[in-house]
Amino acid sequence: MGRCVSPFKTSPQATTWNAMHDVWRAADDMEIFESGWTSDHLQAMHGAEPDVPRLDGWITLAALAQATRRLRVGTLVTGIHYRHPAVLANMAVTLDVISGGRLELGVGAGWNHEEARAYGIELGSPGIAATASRRRVRC
Repeated sequence: MGRCVSPFKTSPQATTWNAMHDVWRAADDMEIFESGWTSDHLQAMHGAEPDVPRLDGWITLAALAQATRRLRVGTLVTGIHYRHPAVLANMAVTLDVISGGRLELGVGAGWNHEEARAYGIELGSPGIAATASRRRVRC
């Protein structure tokens, strides 16, 4: 029988850097956790007040990758429309190098129209967004 491993997720919202750092360092020492995930949103989410602090998901992930030694790291998930695909690819390659090859890249079509409008990003309908994602991401 194989060993049971699990991912964990922390949100960079309504927390502090020190608190996230401490959770990830502790999880890195627990064999049950094989990966750690954070979210990639640009503003407070899930009904939180707009002034709730929110750290950037990718910058936070880069720092957490340096603070850990074995956890695979990633965001759940990065909306392809937030960054030009070439910029996102460069970010991902850089973080993969920094983390020693531990990045898991999750890319999605995006869904939060309110967030996109606040940043002047055009999402389009879910079907259009999904089609655009498939055109932008080629594996």
